[in-house]
Amino acid sequence: MSIQSPAKCEIRSVIRYLVWKGKTPVEVYNEVKTAYGDKGMNRTSVFKWCREFKNGRTSVHDDQRSGRPSILTDDIVEKIENALRDDRRLTVDELSAMFPQISRSLLHETITETLGYRKLSARWVPKQLTDQHKLNRVEAGQEFLRRYKLHGDEFLRSIVTGDETWVEKSFQPTRRSSRESYGDQAIDYVCLKRKESLGTCTELECYWRRSSLASVDTTKKYIELKELGKINVVDVHLPDNSSFLKAVVDKAKEKQLDSQLSKHNFILESEIYKSLLIHQLLLNFCEKGGFFVDDFLEYASKEMLKDLIFSDTLIWYSIRYDRVTASRLYEAAHCKTFNGTFVQQIIGASQIFESQAMQRGKKLEKEVLIEIGKITRLLFKDCGLVLLPSFPVLGALPNAIGDDIIVEVKCPSSTKTFDNFLPNGKINEKKCIHVQGDYVEK
Repeated sequence: MSIQSPAKCEIRSVIRYLVWKGKTPVEVYNEVKTAYGDKGMNRTSVFKWCREFKNGRTSVHDDQRSGRPSILTDDIVEKIENALRDDRRLTVDELSAMFPQISRSLLHETITETLGYRKLSARWVPKQLTDQHKLNRVEAGQEFLRRYKLHGDEFLRSIVTGDETWVEKSFQPTRRSSRESYGDQAIDYVCLKRKESLGTCTELECYWRRSSLASVDTTKKYIELKELGKINVVDVHLPDNSSFLKAVVDKAKEKQLDSQLSKHNFILESEIYKSLLIHQLLLNFCEKGGFFVDDFLEYASKEMLKDLIFSDTLIWYSIRYDRVTASRLYEAAHCKTFNGTFVQQIIGASQIFESQAMQRGKKLEKEVLIEIGKITRLLFKDCGLVLLPSFPVLGALPNAIGDDIIVEVKCPSSTKTFDNFLPNGKINEKKCIHVQGDYVEK
């Protein structure tokens, strides 16, 4: 005797168990057929669920679906709106009879949410406009003009004005309130009507009122300056300020101050060297139709023209962006990833962590250079960023340079760190490449 009235999830649970036991789809189907008979699952469905559970499925319930497709189309919404424009007194019951394919709840939602209509009842209000009304009339006027351009005279026939409020009784059963009557003076139904016999727009008082002061002395078109009163002209002799202006401009040029005065009297160095930014060079190269790397390197070399040394920290800090400096040559040579930490640091996508030892070294650099000069008696000077046209994407930042020397200052904070820089008394490979890069740029 087979099991009666099985649930779908029950049969699927049995199939899942048999698949777990290692049964083949044919064996599973025979087991289901024996247990549930004709009320069970057909062969195709059994094989499908065997495949699903074998592939790792654990749920025995149906997957969620998007549901029944909506019958509310843009065409139906437009028809509903046209019906409302033809007769603003239509009720939801009457609209439901006109559109039987739509439920009352969906119809009400379409009217209120999609089309933005709401029920209104007329009330007696004072004629005087409030400040808020005066603010809203500009927006209302613009909306009227916009809709008139779209629909023309047809739009004018759909306007319900508030200038004339008519109160009348309506004995139509579909429009009457369900509340009991309160006598002959009760208002059963309130609606707004537009008079068909209204005069032209010039016969109506416009809400756009002119200011009271605008009508004062309208015959006089303008006032001459002499009518305002006598003007005593003071003879003022100002001293020559050309020397003062020159002094201000010279000081601004010396300090490289960025101001409106500077832009009209001299060119800032930072503006001159903006064209040397790799980012700017790439943009200019691409605008000229360039594409290949070798062509870009040749283009950048021609743009640089000569060897450059930037001593201004703010300038060389910007120009260093997107360039591989000498201290990074070892890492660049051993980099094997296209978008790793090294690449992100070069393009400025991540900040370089500075330890306490690194900060200590920066503070001691100038003192160390003074001591080196005393001990070696060699002449050298401070140096900023060094660029060469032959290597446009490279740069060097030595601490100091001389006629035939490169000074690179390192301040190890411990004996262990000292051994890292000079293992076995020789400069390690990384720092050796660093110094060689500085020398090549020099």
